[in-house]
Amino acid sequence: MQNSVGKRWSDVHEDLVQNMTLMDDKFMHEVFNDRKCVEAVLQEIFHDSCLKITDSWTQEQLDNFFGKGTKMDVLAQGMPLIFYNIEPQENFYDSRPERARYYGSIIDTKILESGNSYARLPPVYVIFITDGDMFGEGKPIYIFPRTQYPNGRLFGDGSYIMYLNCRMQDDKTRLGRLMHDFTTADPEQIYNPVLRKRFFELKFIGKDGKSPMCKKLDKLIKEERLEEREIAKLEEREIARKESEKQIREATEANNREIARSLHADGIDDERIARYTKTSVEQVKIWLE
Repeated sequence: MQNSVGKRWSDVHEDLVQNMTLMDDKFMHEVFNDRKCVEAVLQEIFHDSCLKITDSWTQEQLDNFFGKGTKMDVLAQGMPLIFYNIEPQENFYDSRPERARYYGSIIDTKILESGNSYARLPPVYVIFITDGDMFGEGKPIYIFPRTQYPNGRLFGDGSYIMYLNCRMQDDKTRLGRLMHDFTTADPEQIYNPVLRKRFFELKFIGKDGKSPMCKKLDKLIKEERLEEREIAKLEEREIARKESEKQIREATEANNREIARSLHADGIDDERIARYTKTSVEQVKIWLE
């Protein structure tokens, strides 16, 4: 019975996998674990088949000792030294300009080593791929470098924020084909050969009836459930600890209240009672009411 239930869940996971696109976090991370796929996407975005990536990371956690840290979907280092952050987002709220600004700034703090000149900061591109037109101007891509107001002269600090509209698809431009690939689940329909190969690798159903991505998804879900159980245990312990502390505080207060009343009955003044019970005179008066 248990094996039957597990098989049914696995079948459900396989259906999910076969319908996943690059806009789905788990599938996107697996695709971009292959650095060649990151490179292929950036080549299409920048219309540069010579663009090269020397390193890339998915789900990269950038901590901030003094404030909010963040986990980036894809962070890549190019050659010459350029950093790219790719963030597919299914809703506009998660694509807010303030988020793009913060991501760029936290990358800066991580890539400039102590003692180095600010002039050594490399260019940084924060690229949001959104499920729709973020700015409503009917454009497939929006690029925001810092500029001087009002003449529009480039500030030249090497910081760029880009928004790509994955609803703007066509088969005549590199970007239009890429946006199609981001929202397509069927490997046969993927234009980019590097992405198409990776889709087939992850979605091909083997003799055991499972695709590699389905096996990864099964494992991820088990790990998440285990993590949820561990978190639940920690929360239960925290609740028990707080309840224990509350009981100790209440017992201590009850004991001090009885001591205060006894001392008061013996003619001890409120200030001395407060010093003895290590509380305020106001609290002593409340106990004696």
